[in-house]
Amino acid sequence: MNEIFVCLDLIDSTGGTQSLVLRDGTELVVYIRINTNKSKYKQMMGRANRNRRRKNLPTKQPIQDLLVIEQLESWMESVGWTSSCYLKPTIFPVTQRGLKAVNNIMPNTSLVKIPKKLLITPLVALNSKINFIFLKNHSYTVHSILATFILYEKHLGNTSTWKNYLDTLPNSYTTPIFCAKIEKKIMPFIVRQKLSILSQKIITDYEIILKSIRESKTDGYDLCPHCKLSLIEIFSFEAYKWSYYTVNTRAIYMKNNNFNDDFKISVNENLALAPFLDMLNHSFDALVEIKPVDDISNEFYQIFTLTTIHENSQVFINYGSHCTFKLYMEYGFFIPNNPLDEIFINYSSVNNLKNISPLTNNYILWNKFHESIGFTSSGLNYRAKVAFFILSTPLRIIQMTKKIYCNSLNRLDALSYNVLSLKLLNTKRLELINELKIMKSRTNKTNSFKININVQQEYVSILDKCFYSIIHN
Repeated sequence: MNEIFVCLDLIDSTGGTQSLVLRDGTELVVYIRINTNKSKYKQMMGRANRNRRRKNLPTKQPIQDLLVIEQLESWMESVGWTSSCYLKPTIFPVTQRGLKAVNNIMPNTSLVKIPKKLLITPLVALNSKINFIFLKNHSYTVHSILATFILYEKHLGNTSTWKNYLDTLPNSYTTPIFCAKIEKKIMPFIVRQKLSILSQKIITDYEIILKSIRESKTDGYDLCPHCKLSLIEIFSFEAYKWSYYTVNTRAIYMKNNNFNDDFKISVNENLALAPFLDMLNHSFDALVEIKPVDDISNEFYQIFTLTTIHENSQVFINYGSHCTFKLYMEYGFFIPNNPLDEIFINYSSVNNLKNISPLTNNYILWNKFHESIGFTSSGLNYRAKVAFFILSTPLRIIQMTKKIYCNSLNRLDALSYNVLSLKLLNTKRLELINELKIMKSRTNKTNSFKININVQQEYVSILDKCFYSIIHN
């Protein structure tokens, strides 16, 4: 028997039909298009897919990129940093710039060790020549303080103390805020919704900075201390967005935030930028331990590996338990086959497919089983299993409550809601496909929007795998 990967267009006018008999005896007719194109299968899986999806990222010339990193290392060494004998800056085919293990690295080895004096902390900004901006009667976020400082130092060019680090930073980012206006209008709703929140936060922070600069004019501090150019002109919104996402995509968290009482900090957090350290790329399966700077015994920010890293392999760290959506929205990239990915559906879509009695509906809402209903590449998530079980079982409320809270749902229970789950999955998939068609029709796409398209394709792939899992379990 020949085995093929089924690329499922669940309802497709050009496809055929297949009658599926589920294990509970239910016969289900599904419209299917079977794609036997092996190249498409390879694109949907593993490293080949990641390579394809990374091509849209803007990159510098590799030689130039490595040159500025060498200059950064030389500068850091001149001020007391000791470079790691284990790591070498390298241009990788998938992630582009990163760090390679020169030798086998054993567990509990320090990967990077950045001295406190080489960290760009809020205190560095608050003690700089533009600290007057943050002395006004406003509350400032740590994020905006660092973004303002980075933007000012970038403006200083060759005279900046941090020039060698600034030269290693990207000229642009690929988070959705950098998409064109027309692209933002045709993004999926969930992206537009989150983007609206993030955009408003940036605008609010930016307006406070501008207001502070205008208020400084009465004191004669509205001009650049270096070149006497208007600070309002220097801190354009486009430039501020770049510096904001420089912080957003690179900042590390510190333990203490001993800010002077002269400054009003609105968010209780302490971020910092760490030269060289930000070359470590993210992997969801990297196991590391972070030992941040403190004011008592540790004058270094260090990252230790908890597993063996083999020679010539890329060294990764873990940004946190981030799904594809989080990675794209906050960092401008994603990793295919992310085990944390879930495709959520709105409970109202269930109402559109099934008549729900008031008693059952109230039971679901009261117990919050309607929240976070979703699909994964391996099947339904827990909330979906519970909600669909409640909607499909003939059991009384007392009986099904016992099953749910004793965690005793079994395969026979799953069989009772297979048809409903497949119908809802199909509806969600068609929604994603329709959005994807509109997105692909756009010409002259920005790099960020191309990644958004790839994210959408990844979501469709997850639903395909989920469908396959449901009908074969």
